[in-house]
Amino acid sequence: MSIFGGSERRRAARLEEWALAHGWLFREGGVAAPWAAVLGRKWQDFTVLRTLTGTFDGPPITAADCRFTGEFHTRPDPGSVVRTSRRTARVSVFSVAVPGRFPDVQVDRMARRPRNTLANAMIGGQFGEFLGEDFDRMYRVTSPDLPAARRLFSPALVQAHLGRSLDSWRLADGELIHVTEGRLEPDKVRRGAEWVRWMAGMLAGPP
Repeated sequence: MSIFGGSERRRAARLEEWALAHGWLFREGGVAAPWAAVLGRKWQDFTVLRTLTGTFDGPPITAADCRFTGEFHTRPDPGSVVRTSRRTARVSVFSVAVPGRFPDVQVDRMARRPRNTLANAMIGGQFGEFLGEDFDRMYRVTSPDLPAARRLFSPALVQAHLGRSLDSWRLADGELIHVTEGRLEPDKVRRGAEWVRWMAGMLAGPP
């Protein structure tokens, strides 16, 4: 008996139909992914529900439908107390293997510039020290090897971040990983796959 409700089964069927129509491989239930442990350290009960794997004139790309349990903070009204709740959330994950030896790196788009050194230290930022104030105002980069991570950013890649306000992404164990909010739908597969393919092509050669 399926653990999913009717709407979830119908959506899974749509994904499977899309995969068949485009020559991609569809997997569901007990799916293993090399990056699942990485995201599992960030989110509790992180689970890969199903994956689609295939290509768009390039290296194999995986699109995954995932869920996790997390804490969410809301403020009902300005000046009111922040409320914390735990609930299950859904994300779509897109990944592609990147040839070469790359350091692990996480790039997060920031909502605003940290107001002081202490706040910046608390979120692990390197404001003004990584790739200049314009870049560091928009993004936070964390890595166990920041000098090697800095060398990943070619002038073209830096300009792409400054000009396009790119979404967050990370490199872990040779995999480029891009996470977007919400359940995986057929119309999201191509967009996410093209994004990681483009980003992989933009990365500078190994340091």
